[in-house]
Amino acid sequence: MDGTEWNPGPRIAPDYAIAASRLLAEDVFEAALKQGYKISYDHFDIEIEFKDFPVLEYENRNIKIKPFPVLDLYDYRISGKVDENGFASIRFENNNIPSLPPENISTKIVLPLDGSYSYPGEIYIDLRVYDRDPDSIDNIIHRGLKDPSTGEFVGKSEARQILNEYYGVGIYREQFRIRPYGEQSFDWLDLDKLRVQKPARKLGHNQVIGFVYIRPEESSGLTEKSARDGLTENSYYYGLKQIVSRFIMELESRRVQYREKTLKGGRAKNNIEDDINHIFDFDNVSKHIKKELDGIEITKPQREAVSNVITVALEVERKNKSKIVKHIKETIAIYQGQVTLGKIAHVLLHEGRKNIKYISETVPRVIKWSKEISVNYDQEKLERLEDRGERTINHAKALSYLFKKIEPLARTRRSPAKKHDVKKFIEESFDLFSIEIKDLDIECIVGEALRQEERVVFANDLDLITVFSNLTENSIYWLRHKETGKRKIQVDMYSENGKIFVEYSDNGPGFQGSNLESMFEPGYSAKPDGTGLGLALAGESMSRIGGSIEAINSENGASFNIVFPGNGK
Repeated sequence: MDGTEWNPGPRIAPDYAIAASRLLAEDVFEAALKQGYKISYDHFDIEIEFKDFPVLEYENRNIKIKPFPVLDLYDYRISGKVDENGFASIRFENNNIPSLPPENISTKIVLPLDGSYSYPGEIYIDLRVYDRDPDSIDNIIHRGLKDPSTGEFVGKSEARQILNEYYGVGIYREQFRIRPYGEQSFDWLDLDKLRVQKPARKLGHNQVIGFVYIRPEESSGLTEKSARDGLTENSYYYGLKQIVSRFIMELESRRVQYREKTLKGGRAKNNIEDDINHIFDFDNVSKHIKKELDGIEITKPQREAVSNVITVALEVERKNKSKIVKHIKETIAIYQGQVTLGKIAHVLLHEGRKNIKYISETVPRVIKWSKEISVNYDQEKLERLEDRGERTINHAKALSYLFKKIEPLARTRRSPAKKHDVKKFIEESFDLFSIEIKDLDIECIVGEALRQEERVVFANDLDLITVFSNLTENSIYWLRHKETGKRKIQVDMYSENGKIFVEYSDNGPGFQGSNLESMFEPGYSAKPDGTGLGLALAGESMSRIGGSIEAINSENGASFNIVFPGNGK
């Protein structure tokens, strides 16, 4: 090892090989070196010159061949350096959530101790992965997959063709690829073989564009075959393969976690309210019985009599079960409120602890000063006593106000629905998170388009708190990762056809992909540490109110459209 900092990265042939031809680019390099030319490893251009060309349009014209920017449009990337002892510094990136910082991983890659594997010196690995489902293809296009000649976005079929043409994990030494590694026909990491058993969890060979950079033979133990058709399959080669496979496994586990939490794969929407109604819906039973009666040889009057008896019986059963349905729904609503309370527990602890700390520290001093003044009057001490007393009262009021704000979430019985000013609950949700909003300098704006009497909705206060507190908590999380510009939450209201519409938006990173309906399903979360409950709770609450909530595609952040039945009805 020469002791110098080494972090090559895909700086040369791989980029431009994608633009034209990998083999062509490498052959140009090799030929130039043989002729004594000096080559810059950081950048080179490929141009076609039409000298004295017979077609007027191309006569004496130079055309620079530019690459499709595939390398920067990956869904996931894992890269890093592994030293000669197997200690790895790894960086994982999820381009589906570009606002989140990369995950840094430090680990020791342990090789089997049977003598068949050896550490191949210092290596640098850079693997970029592309999902192939329609939603992911759309995402790759929207990230900037444009035709370099026209500047226009490519279509889906062209995007698939590009991905089908350029993939493979190459091995490079001194910036030159060692063949056949990196060719589409050579799956040296056995990715397709491993994917057969677990297609949803494992990567395919055609999903990876990768670069593995190795040191010279004398320091790596990786020797090329005499025929120049690959590396000698010795213990250092198997060690290299094991290390690259470990990188892939690290990426696969994080990719699966993300796809499961964002419900990739088209899982059916699961609305608890609908499921409960379906359990106690006897319409299908009635239809099935009538169908069976039609197949029995009885007279029409007899069939109608039996059908009427069954209809009446089912209706009685439905009425009897309606109380059970109501009880189940109310119980679920209470539990969901307490889940929301749990989600904001950090706010309560922070706010409550601050007030309690002041009161607990100040009251003993107030008592002490009071006793001292009663024995020996002291004007300065009296003024301090009055000041601390007023401050203690203010902290007690703040604590009382905090409990009052969260009281509906902590109830064990659900209060009846009544008329509420929806703006009040929006502002209270901002107030609940006031410390974090202040720390992040988030500007919260509530539009004044509607008069107070026009903002009235008929709902349970628990449901309204659940909707807006979860939306606010969600916005704060994503705005925390906004690196530039002013952070902002904007809420506007208007009425139309007797309904109240609330447009809630923030200027964070926004939504990725087109599966916006899935965002309200339990378990969906784009947060690495998310529970997948916040938006699901908001959706269930709006369903109980009789309204709706949906996520809206926006280029300026996250946006939700919330619809309430209007006029307090």
